[in-house]
Amino acid sequence: MKQKYFSKNHRNLLFFYLPLSLWIFLIWFLSSHNWTIHFYSDTWNQEMFIRKLAHIGEFFILFILIFRMISLREKKFSQSVIGALGIVFCISIIDEWHQTWVFGREGKIGDVFIDMSGAFLGSIVLIEYYRYIQKKNKK
Repeated sequence: MKQKYFSKNHRNLLFFYLPLSLWIFLIWFLSSHNWTIHFYSDTWNQEMFIRKLAHIGEFFILFILIFRMISLREKKFSQSVIGALGIVFCISIIDEWHQTWVFGREGKIGDVFIDMSGAFLGSIVLIEYYRYIQKKNKK
């Protein structure tokens, strides 16, 4: 008889909850510092553009990780997407509020919209992938 090293709960913890927890910790850590990194850009606008793209990427990945976690329990695809968007929205607001407490940082409602654009981009990618898989399975 083959011995299992990981139960289903351990596997879920290791592959779904741990990456999400580490990613949220990384976002919190990056928000806790006043970073003075300069990207050798010609203008300030280019540097801000790069920083905002990084925010979009962070919250894109956060959306995907939260969607994976929710889809463990929720079998409806649309409910998982809506739930993940709601959780990302809450985390984005908390992140901006947290930044108001960091010296040299400020929380902006505009950054919540930028963060949510990463989540919406993630939802569009997932919806299109879901449609692609459904078309492929019908053939």
